[in-house]
Amino acid sequence: MNNPHYASRRHQLNVPRQRGVALVVALIMLIPITYVAASLATRVAVEEIMSSNQRDGAQALFIADTGIEVALTAIEKQVVGDSFDALLSYAISHGGQLLDDVGGIALTDIAYGGGTYSIFLRDNDDGDGNLAVDLDDKVILTSVASAVAGVRTVETIVELAASAAGVSQYGILTEKKIDISGDLEFVGTGASIHSNELIDISGNPEIDETVSSDGSINISGNPIIGSIEANADAIAVPHVLPQDFKSYANYIFSCHCRVYDKDGVQIANVNNGKWHGWDCSDEDKWTLGEDNIGSSGFIYIEGNAIVSGSPGEVDNTPMKLTLIVDGYLEISGNPFYTSYANPDHPDAIQQLLFVAGGDLKINGNTGNLIHGVMGAHREVAISGNPSFEGSIVANNHNYQAPNPDNCQEEKNIIDDNYFSGNPHMVNNLESVFNPNTGPVSLNKFAWRELVN
Repeated sequence: MNNPHYASRRHQLNVPRQRGVALVVALIMLIPITYVAASLATRVAVEEIMSSNQRDGAQALFIADTGIEVALTAIEKQVVGDSFDALLSYAISHGGQLLDDVGGIALTDIAYGGGTYSIFLRDNDDGDGNLAVDLDDKVILTSVASAVAGVRTVETIVELAASAAGVSQYGILTEKKIDISGDLEFVGTGASIHSNELIDISGNPEIDETVSSDGSINISGNPIIGSIEANADAIAVPHVLPQDFKSYANYIFSCHCRVYDKDGVQIANVNNGKWHGWDCSDEDKWTLGEDNIGSSGFIYIEGNAIVSGSPGEVDNTPMKLTLIVDGYLEISGNPFYTSYANPDHPDAIQQLLFVAGGDLKINGNTGNLIHGVMGAHREVAISGNPSFEGSIVANNHNYQAPNPDNCQEEKNIIDDNYFSGNPHMVNNLESVFNPNTGPVSLNKFAWRELVN
């Protein structure tokens, strides 16, 4: 016979045992859950770190490339007798340093873009066994940059290209890709186009002379072209540097909305009003947007500029105006301009019309012919139906404005070189830059990123 008392007691004894087993099972089940949770947390943390490092690395790479461009400017101003020897001798005795071209300060730990860069110069292996003597007109520039947790190093070979003399015989000359679409009409004795990267052509452009590229030339549509040369030799692109022309300015527009004459005397404060149609109420840029008004002359702008509307002379003759802009320059509407040809200026810059340290963008439907040489240190873009006579050079490189007090933010307003719409271009001019450097021009090639 079963003993109820005994059964009840046995049940009471099994309850703690069952609870213990359940606890053990629960703990065992928690182990993989905890592991998965910990793995997910670790993965998220690692991905955040990787994303942050990638962002910092990209910024450091941008800063390093900017450092190379600053170094090129410094070298152009300091090369003696078409030789790198003096720069190499200094670098050897000072740990590889390169000085800037203004105050003689070493380009080391230079703050830019939320980080810093340092520049180093050395001779390449030219076979002479002497690092202080350059035999083949080539040296190596190294830029080491950091941005928060990112560190990047880039290296490039720089070659003296004295024969180039800073002159381009091309109507359009760029360092990187050119995209030609629409129905561009390009005529004249200098109606030739060259890119040191590649060229894409679509639509039905008509180009009188040669289209050449250091890379491929991709064609669609029904273009009419004088001749085509793919995989041609690279061409040394003259450096478009606004500060090279500042000394020729009749007027200097500061980023603080002041206008100065060539002697540095302030002649206007544009914070409260306008000066000959120029407005600086938007701290981001100078603007000229009124019809049939503006100031003739050679103007240097420490910042950005936009010209719109139909500024020009009242009697329907073109305004004589040269615009040199540290930042970007955008032209739209129907301006009527020709270059400001001051007889006191060197012949080499008589034809200068627009020079931008950033991007140069021309759009709209310029009903009147604009005349002169145009250049951008970054990208150039022509769209709409403008009509102009001149030539264009684009370096397609980053640019650091020389004025440390530049309060107008540098902006990238276009990403590529392109010519679209139905622009009509005539070129019988030569693009001349680097007037202060005489016959010295530099060619940058063999760029690479080094593993840190």
